[in-house]
Amino acid sequence: MELLGNPEMCFGCGTENPVGLRLKFTWENGDCLTRLHVKPEHAGWRGFLHGGVLAAALDEVMGNAVWKADLRAMTGRFTVRYRQAVRVGEDIDVRGHIDKVGARIIRTTAEARRPDGTLVAEAEALYIRTKVGPEG
Repeated sequence: MELLGNPEMCFGCGTENPVGLRLKFTWENGDCLTRLHVKPEHAGWRGFLHGGVLAAALDEVMGNAVWKADLRAMTGRFTVRYRQAVRVGEDIDVRGHIDKVGARIIRTTAEARRPDGTLVAEAEALYIRTKVGPEG
């Protein structure tokens, strides 16, 4: 796993955040991939994954695809569409990639699927290029 920026306390990928998701990333043809194992502490309602946790994982794969491409940017707009509920105990594969790089805006998309390929959520985001990254 390659860590980008200064991620120790990042909620999504931080290795030192005791309440974070601690996602680990792999790379395939420019796409960022991770697997989210849904734990009881990720629940929202009666044993189902909280949508905000899934949104965080989707944002993480898109953001890391941006950083892996050596682009410095931060999320400017994020939209998610939930397709199916996810239960505690499930594993969800999350994949994100860059669709278009502009002078100021980077367009990205991501999707979350069960290991059998069933789509559970999809997202798109606009990242705004910055001169300075989160590390300062």
